[in-house]
Amino acid sequence: MVSSTMNGLYWLPQHANFREAISVAGEGSGSIEEQFNHLHKLASHQLDFTQTMRLDRRLQKLYSQASEGFTGLPTLKLAILASSTVDHLPSSIRLASLRRKLVVDIYVAPYGQYRQELLNPTSALYQFAPDVVLLALDPSEVGVQLPLTAAADEVAEKVESRVNEWVDLWEIITTRLQAVAIHQTMVVPVERLFGQYEGLVPAAPANIFTAINQTLKIKASQHQTLLLDVESLAASVGKQIWCDHALWHHSKQDISPIQAPLYGEQVARILAAIRGQSRKCLVLDLDNTLWGGVIGDDGLAGIELGQGTAAGEAFQAFQTYVKALKERGIILAVCSKNNESNALEPFERHPEMILRREDIAAFVANWEDKASNLMTIAAQLNIGLDSLVFFDDNPVERAIVRQFAPSVAVPEVPEDPAWYTRCLSDAGYFEAITFSGDDAKRAGQYAANSKRDELKEKSHSIEDFLKQLDMQMTVAPIDALSLQRSTQLINKSNQFNLTTRRYTEAQVKQMSEDPDILSLQIRLKDTFGDNGLISVIIAKPIILDSEKALHIDIWLMSCRVLGRQVEMEALNILVHQALQRGHRLLQGEYIQTAKNDMVQEHYKRLGFEFECEKQDEGDSFRSLWKLDMDKFSKLSTSIESRYIEV
Repeated sequence: MVSSTMNGLYWLPQHANFREAISVAGEGSGSIEEQFNHLHKLASHQLDFTQTMRLDRRLQKLYSQASEGFTGLPTLKLAILASSTVDHLPSSIRLASLRRKLVVDIYVAPYGQYRQELLNPTSALYQFAPDVVLLALDPSEVGVQLPLTAAADEVAEKVESRVNEWVDLWEIITTRLQAVAIHQTMVVPVERLFGQYEGLVPAAPANIFTAINQTLKIKASQHQTLLLDVESLAASVGKQIWCDHALWHHSKQDISPIQAPLYGEQVARILAAIRGQSRKCLVLDLDNTLWGGVIGDDGLAGIELGQGTAAGEAFQAFQTYVKALKERGIILAVCSKNNESNALEPFERHPEMILRREDIAAFVANWEDKASNLMTIAAQLNIGLDSLVFFDDNPVERAIVRQFAPSVAVPEVPEDPAWYTRCLSDAGYFEAITFSGDDAKRAGQYAANSKRDELKEKSHSIEDFLKQLDMQMTVAPIDALSLQRSTQLINKSNQFNLTTRRYTEAQVKQMSEDPDILSLQIRLKDTFGDNGLISVIIAKPIILDSEKALHIDIWLMSCRVLGRQVEMEALNILVHQALQRGHRLLQGEYIQTAKNDMVQEHYKRLGFEFECEKQDEGDSFRSLWKLDMDKFSKLSTSIESRYIEV
């Protein structure tokens, strides 16, 4: 059985000797990068509150030594505005972020001063200039006082009024600070005044808290605000241990220090998702993972799956959950030590299988080591190893993958398959901050890529292949409907991304509404389906060589459509729109990162002239390129495109 005692991070491996490892970390030997990687490995284990604090002290010391920052690593500034004592929480947030190689700088506002900090533009909060603001309000802030005899409509009116006060603060966060707002829900108290009759009394405290949370969810969906569902988190571990009442009365700590690592993990997941670091592909073992038994030995009739046995039902329930992940856009892959024909048989012939072959975007079954096969899967899907989650019941295979493919997330899988679903859910690898129709189509789009690859192999030439795809591109300004997806791409695209600048949704919205800024969302359809929104371009007006020009601040594209002339056709549209606005020059910018080498020659390939180059901090460099649009000839492509005004 899964145990969620201590810090509840049961899906992470335990460290064999933390005390010795932290002592080695304290010696400070090696480069800053080597020390950081050592701390990162330590943070990727189960840590209790005391261990978290010790490791965070090492991390803080390392951050202070890294005067030039951590080259190539994503960074984020988080402000915590709380109504209770939260000084024990930043260490857990930093360590959980370290687990994801995300460098987080945290500002904690003075106790209970969240309104004052937000309303005063000269406050330390504004000086800090956060990317994200977390409103960590405890139940004492609800402030809805009503007699127990109050009717349901009176309760609803008071609750609405109270939540609207917080909505006003969200607007300040997203407009004045141009940051992402996160508001945590209230923990509904377990104490009851009426016993089981409580649910029928609208003004009972538990019902007021429940109404607050429900209204928060409705309002958040309307106001570009994210929720940290502390109520569900506390319920999952037990509200009796979530809050230490003695510490609350002594020092106003709303969250027990014992639960701080779990709280920090939840916050870090959202921060990582904001920076585009959520995983996107679940890679599954087969034997004793999707069914009980070994298909090669037991045969189709001998494996446990479906109704009739507890284990068979558990495996089927896990498949149902995995199928639901695919429906929300998570890519599914198989990595199994098996003969391929044996491995495929249950997908094609077993009546109790929930997953079918068409659900799997990449299917690798052979006798090679799984670390190498995971690299093959990542290459086949054209995604990074850091996009993969590997779920395997075999602890030896998990250990091998952790050693030889350390970028892959590998949860500790429970022995009982009845806990597989809970484990994968609790591990939170696929944290989302948006959900749209494009997201739901993603898994199918990667599966369709396999069909495109088959067509490519059969085609006589690349030109023949591209013509057969019958590609249709639609280009339009970024609007309200595309805002979330465009922001998502800006914050998660790493490889085909010329500058990798990150912007909040409020910042993207502001740019899209600025008449002087050209913002483009690009969609692509072909014979095999709709690829959805696959590219974003944002260009800002400048003066270059005494001429009106557009500087390309953002140009990114999904790697799913590489090699299909999308960037060439996008430039055709970009040039046309720039000329329509009276600009004569385009200036392109490339900022080198650890992952975007593929676009280093992007502007050169498109006919831009090199302007200048300078070395940035570390080993990266920045280059500028210029295109005289009066001399530009439309590029020939196999794409039919059209621009739509919105």
